[in-house]
Amino acid sequence: MSIEVPVILIVIAIIIFFSTTWVLKKYSQNIKKNKITALILSIIITPLAYYGLILLLISYIEYIPETTFNKEKWRTETASRYKMRNDIIDNQILKLKNKSEVVTLLGNPSNSINDNQWIYDLGISSAGFGVQFHSLQITFKNNVVAKVKKFVITD
Repeated sequence: MSIEVPVILIVIAIIIFFSTTWVLKKYSQNIKKNKITALILSIIITPLAYYGLILLLISYIEYIPETTFNKEKWRTETASRYKMRNDIIDNQILKLKNKSEVVTLLGNPSNSINDNQWIYDLGISSAGFGVQFHSLQITFKNNVVAKVKKFVITD
């Protein structure tokens, strides 16, 4: 274990101890009892606060903003298309569209596995200490969109 974790825990414990002591002082004049109570609460609350802060940090780092699909933004802001992917999938924007309608709406695909599977690059977002590569795979059946699937590769 690195030195940072105990230091962070001690700082959190000190903050909790003095905060609890300050609050208890308003309700009880017994200083010794207040300090023992504050110490016990600090021991119990410190790990919970530490894990809570870690979870907040992870959720902040992993957050991917979303926006509704906009044809103009899709074509001009190619690096941030990943923000629109869920709207395309959830609202079935491509449902029952043929290939030419998809090209009109999204432009030409970035790649194609074959004539019936197209891939659109959606951009790159941060993922903690790495990056995520986003793409959208569209599968056609009988020249009509059959399936739309998002892919994320984390590096």
